[in-house]
Amino acid sequence: MNAHKNPWDEDYHRRGRLWGGRPSSLPHVPQSSRLLELGCGNGKTTACLVRAGCSVTAIDLSPHAASLCHKTCPDVDRLRILIADCRQTPFRNETFDVIMASHIVGHVTSTDRQQLAREIVRLLASEGTVHFCDFSKG
Repeated sequence: MNAHKNPWDEDYHRRGRLWGGRPSSLPHVPQSSRLLELGCGNGKTTACLVRAGCSVTAIDLSPHAASLCHKTCPDVDRLRILIADCRQTPFRNETFDVIMASHIVGHVTSTDRQQLAREIVRLLASEGTVHFCDFSKG
């Protein structure tokens, strides 16, 4: 048993689907893109991307969130989910054409943000695109 508790996993285990609805908007992503969604949560964005015809690799720290994401997706043949830390992923350099980072950066420390940014740069293919959305104080 892991000595470090994962508060996100505990929250998803206790409360289930934490985030409902659909994302307010999604960027156009060519269906042939190798796409990674960081912090997929319960699959709100992932399901919309799959419905749009994309094949998605999604990662989350929470096994409970990943399970909910899998159940949310309309076509699991277009989905690959891994339990992984977005700051240090198991993927090779330049693996993805598109990386989605929605409402994840605001949940990590400043040091972790730097590590996350380095990981995104490492994973992104030449001419790739990052789609970033997060909370702000407005």
